[in-house]
Amino acid sequence: MARTINANSTRQKAFKYLDGQLDKDRNVVVTAVMKKFTMGKSYAATLYQDHRSQAIDAGKMTKVFVVRDTKDGKAIAPHITSHYVSTPETDASTTAKKAVTAYGKTLKARIALANKLPTTKATA
Repeated sequence: MARTINANSTRQKAFKYLDGQLDKDRNVVVTAVMKKFTMGKSYAATLYQDHRSQAIDAGKMTKVFVVRDTKDGKAIAPHITSHYVSTPETDASTTAKKAVTAYGKTLKARIALANKLPTTKATA
C-alpha cells in the first residue's frame, strides 16, 4: 500500500517549483533547487531527473528530432539525435522523417548559395 503524499515535504515543494522550470538549463535549475531548498547537489539532480521523467511519461514534453553533422566544430557523418522539450519551436521536427526532410532542405539551400558564389580568384 502506497503512502499518502505529504504536500509539505521538500520533495513535493521542489516538484511544484520544477513544474515551472521545464525549459530551463539543467545546471541552472539544479543549482536553484539546491539553494532554494537547502539540499546537496546529488539529491537536487535526482529530483530534477525524477521530475523530468514523470513529465515525459505524463506527456508534458515533446520529443524533437534533429540531424547533426558537426561535433565540436568539426564535420562528422550525419546522424539523428533526439531530445525532449516542453514547448517545441514551430518548425521543430517531431519525427525522424521530418528531421531528415528539414536537413535535406537546409543542404539544398546551402548548395544554392554556394552556386551563386563567384568562381574567379579573389584578390587579397
